[in-house]
Amino acid sequence: MEIQFESNKTFHIEIKEGIEPSKHKGFDDFIFESLILKAVYNLKLPREYTIHFSPLKKKFQLEFNLLSAASKHTLSELLNYQSPISSYCASLSDFRLIDENRRENSPLRSLLLSSVYADQEDSRWKFNYEKMEIALLFYQELINSPALTPEKGNLEDLSVLYRKISSTKRAEIERLGRDILVNFLEYEPNNISGEFSYSVGKTKYFFSYNQNLLEHLLEVSVLSANFASQLKLDVQKAKRAAFFHDIGKIVGQHSNHVSAGVSLAHQFRLEPYIVETIQFHHNYEIRWETPYLPIVRTMDKLSAGRLGARPLQLEKTRERNEKLQSILVEIEEISKVEFLAGGHIIRLHLNPTLFSWDKLEEMKIKISQLVSEAELKYQYNYQFVFKLEFEASFMLEDYSKTV
Repeated sequence: MEIQFESNKTFHIEIKEGIEPSKHKGFDDFIFESLILKAVYNLKLPREYTIHFSPLKKKFQLEFNLLSAASKHTLSELLNYQSPISSYCASLSDFRLIDENRRENSPLRSLLLSSVYADQEDSRWKFNYEKMEIALLFYQELINSPALTPEKGNLEDLSVLYRKISSTKRAEIERLGRDILVNFLEYEPNNISGEFSYSVGKTKYFFSYNQNLLEHLLEVSVLSANFASQLKLDVQKAKRAAFFHDIGKIVGQHSNHVSAGVSLAHQFRLEPYIVETIQFHHNYEIRWETPYLPIVRTMDKLSAGRLGARPLQLEKTRERNEKLQSILVEIEEISKVEFLAGGHIIRLHLNPTLFSWDKLEEMKIKISQLVSEAELKYQYNYQFVFKLEFEASFMLEDYSKTV
C-alpha cells in the first residue's frame, strides 16, 4: 500500500501477518489503526527518566524527639512568622514553613511548605515546583545544620546556603536535560548549551491538567518514533519533533505555549521541521510540509487522551469554553459559538442580518482584544473560523403570476 503525503512524498507500507485488504471496507483506516496499535504496543519509556515525573512533595515529616536541642530551637524560630529568621527565609525562598500538627509536643511533626503568594491568587502564573523543591531542601538543611542556628548564623549565611542549594539543583536539572538531548534525542554534545539543557531538564517541573510534561513529551516521542519506523521515516526526526512540540509550556506564565515554543525553538536553533511541528500542532487546517507534523498531532492526542493522563482536562476545558462563549456572544453579529479540536478552533456563526463585510477586520480586532484581555488560566493562539449562512425560500406560484 502507498500513503501519499501533501509534501508529494510517497511512503510504501508492507502488509504482513495475513491481512486481507478486501475484507475491510475502510482499509486505509484499518492500516492507520494497525500502525497506531503497534506504536502503542511497543511504547516503553526510558526507565532512567521515569523517576523524574514526580517532584518532591510540599510536605515532609520529622521525628521531633530525635532532633537536637539546637534543631528544635531552629524549627521553633522558623515556625514563628514574627522572627527575623522566619521572615528572611520566606523572602529568600518564597515559601513559609507550616506545622500541620499544631502541637509542639507531638513526636511526629508534619511540616508543609506554603507559598508566600498563596493569598495573592493570580491564575496566570503556574505553581513553581522547581522553587518549591529548592525551598524544601533549604529548610531541611537549615533545621539539621548545627552551624546555622539563630544564635550562631546570620542572614548572610542563610543567603549563601540558599544560593548553594539553588546552584546545585540547577546543575542537576542541566545534567538531566543534557542526558535527554544526547542519549535520547541524539544531539551532538558539543552543540548543547547550558541554557538548552536546563530548559529541557526543567520540563519535569511542569504539568498540563495534572499530566507531567516530561512524561508527556517522552510518551509522544516514543509513540511518534514507533509510528515513523513503520513508515520507513526518519525515527530521529520524529522523536525530536515530538519532544519539542510542547516545549513552550515551560514558561512560568499560563500563556500561548505555541508562540512561546516557537520562540524557544529559534533561540536554541532547532531544525525547521521542529519549528513547524511546534507552530502548527494545534492548527488542523494548515498544509504541512513534512510527515512529522500529522504523526505528532496523532500521538499527542493518544498521550493526552489516555485514561487517567489528564483527570482535570475535561473540567478545565469546559470552564474555559464557557468563559469564552460568554465573552463572544456579547458581540451582536455572532449568533452561535462552536468549539472544535478541544477548544483550539472556535467557529463563529454570524447573523446575516447584522453582519457587514466592511466591518470584518474591525470584528477581528475586537475579538482579539476581548479574548486577550480575558482572565483565562490557559490561553492559546486560538483559530477563529467565521461561518456565514443565508437561507431564504419562496413558492414558485407566488412569483409565477408576476412573470
